[in-house]
Amino acid sequence: MEQDNKELIACARGAAIFFVVYAHAYFGGHGMAGVNGEFDVISILRHALKDGLAHASVPALSVISGWLAAEISHRHTHLGLLVRKARTLVLPMVFWSVVTLIVYAIVGLVPYDPEFLRSQMPSSPLAWVNAFFGVSDAPFNGPLYFLRDLFVIFVIYVTFKKIIVARPVVTFLFGVALYLLEGVVVGHLEVQSVPVLFRPEVLGLFLIGVSVSKSDLRIRRVLSAPALTAICFGCLIVVVVAALLMLSDLGSEPTYQGISLKIQRAAGVGLLLSAAELIRTRRVGKLMIQLEPYAFVVFCSHAPILFVVAQLVGKVTGWSGESLILDVFFFGAPVLVYALAAGVVLSLRRVWPGAAEFVTGGRKPMEARR
Repeated sequence: MEQDNKELIACARGAAIFFVVYAHAYFGGHGMAGVNGEFDVISILRHALKDGLAHASVPALSVISGWLAAEISHRHTHLGLLVRKARTLVLPMVFWSVVTLIVYAIVGLVPYDPEFLRSQMPSSPLAWVNAFFGVSDAPFNGPLYFLRDLFVIFVIYVTFKKIIVARPVVTFLFGVALYLLEGVVVGHLEVQSVPVLFRPEVLGLFLIGVSVSKSDLRIRRVLSAPALTAICFGCLIVVVVAALLMLSDLGSEPTYQGISLKIQRAAGVGLLLSAAELIRTRRVGKLMIQLEPYAFVVFCSHAPILFVVAQLVGKVTGWSGESLILDVFFFGAPVLVYALAAGVVLSLRRVWPGAAEFVTGGRKPMEARR
């Protein structure tokens, strides 16, 4: 892969995982609309981050995963690629789900809270299996459903690789159709998963990423056009403003449904990728590239970290009020998680390199990839 493409992908992936943290950052029991359902600048910004860029981050990661799959798959046999992905996707999912369950158990035991334990701990043999492996329900560390879905998609990709790679334009159109069709299903039938995939849209976006890598399209030239960034940003703002006008309390309810959700996520993906191309050679872009090796640990660990910090913040500020501490926690959540993740990984690399490789899914420091 060209160095420019490596930098683009590293910058985009680092940024996407930075924003995905906002999807699970606690902001107070009053909901996204602020106290008494009234919107203000802070609540609007919270909404733009949480239901705007945060919810576009996993779709962006899906496109990036497809792009990378097409670039690296020729280096491995089909079986070798699946073994590699089991090591870098499935094992981290199991490990971080175990860590998350232990964290929740400690919170429920110190001090002892039987009601919390009953509501949070798996309650059946199947629930325990799902908690770690995500067979028929999301793993205990909820965001890691993406790793489980991605492994299933790699099985599909390996099975149909010759067809997928041979016709990049057809693959692109099929990916777009699958992405939009899933929006219709979600919007009209209220179905958010199928028996094989928790989020079927990930497959469509993955195929788009494969086609972008394998086609003759000069994708970086397209992404570097400031007009694309402006258009994507404008679409994202329009959808966000429309949601604010239509909904009085965004709370934990789905903000968008059907095609409107697809427009919002597509705009977010375009914005993340185009912005990454524009900034990758600048100071902020270089910083994001340097932080990218820690992004996987951030993705895997942000849910339990934010849960623990939210317990502490909630006890200090109250669970339903609005305070400066809550705002600082919400807006600073990605920085907090990145700092903790980088600290843990750097420490492990010094004292226990094997453990560092395991928790990062085998991902190497940036200097080792050159």
